Amino acid sequence: LEATVPASSLYPALTVFPTSILLLRNLSHLTFTGYSKVKSLPDTLGSSLPLLEVLDISNNSLSKLPSSICSLVALSELNFSSNHIEKIPDCIGNLSALRILNASSNFIQFLPSRMPTNLEVLDLRDNLIESVPSDLPLQLSRLRNIMLGGNPGH
Repeated sequence: LEATVPASSLYPALTVFPTSILLLRNLSHLTFTGYSKVKSLPDTLGSSLPLLEVLDISNNSLSKLPSSICSLVALSELNFSSNHIEKIPDCIGNLSALRILNASSNFIQFLPSRMPTNLEVLDLRDNLIESVPSDLPLQLSRLRNIMLGGNPGH
């Protein structure tokens, strides 16, 4: 089951995430992009959508990710690019199925101490990252593509 909530003339003034989506417990793909007035996601997002595999919450005005996002054990793709996020949750390393992480165009300064070990693509372009942990290559042995351009240290 997939749900796409496009920012269009249908929902131009949407200011909060529609919590009715959280009732779709069998949802595997969720695209919620382009809502410049949406600043947060429900704290129960992760626990409400346990089968979510793909989550695209790019191009909003999110200031943080709910910690429950780390309970999305089936998540393989996470895109929260072009928001106002300053920190990747420390628990992100628990997402063992995560293969693609796009956190570009945010305000991230530091990476968490532990990243998902199965990451293949890591996009951190256009943030405020000055350095990456020296053991990152050891943690991410499956990494095929890392993008760091547009950061002060790169």
